[in-house]
Amino acid sequence: MPRNKTFDQFDVVKDAVSLFWQHGFHQTSIQDLVKKLGINRASLYDTYGDKEGLFRRCLTTYRNEAIQLAKEIIKADSAKTGMCNLFTWYIESITNDSDKKGCFVCNTYAELLPSLAKDEISDLLNETKKMWINLLLDLLKQAKKNNKIKPNDNLENTAHAIYASMIGVSILSKTNTNKTTLKNSLDIHLEIFN
Repeated sequence: MPRNKTFDQFDVVKDAVSLFWQHGFHQTSIQDLVKKLGINRASLYDTYGDKEGLFRRCLTTYRNEAIQLAKEIIKADSAKTGMCNLFTWYIESITNDSDKKGCFVCNTYAELLPSLAKDEISDLLNETKKMWINLLLDLLKQAKKNNKIKPNDNLENTAHAIYASMIGVSILSKTNTNKTTLKNSLDIHLEIFN
């Protein structure tokens, strides 16, 4: 007879995100998870398969929440304002953290690629990149449609450049790089707008 789960999976994932985000995949042990989450090993393995399964669930949850929030943030009177709002939110979210954790997705890029380049985490990171690129590309297409962007810009290349800058800024936020410098590194992309 299967046992009833006596824990809230949402709370477990939330707490696990915090632990993985702070320490990374490799530096977080099963014992760390059991202790932080307040569940036993059997429940962890039964519910998530293994540490990597829980990590994938955490990364997916974090990613989906960030993308959903970004979609709300870019809703504005103009694409330029939406992009500016996105940059401001992004910089605030990564610099207002006293632990200097950066972005969980960016940390995963830095820690796990290319060592796990052919597994499900790599697939998840590629899917995440596509989601961000599509979000940025939709915003840029909106600006182009409204003649608010300089002509002849390759929008897909621009979306990739913005995403790469966001990743880089997140990594730099873990150092003592000035918040204004980080913001300016993203705001340079606003020059594509008329």
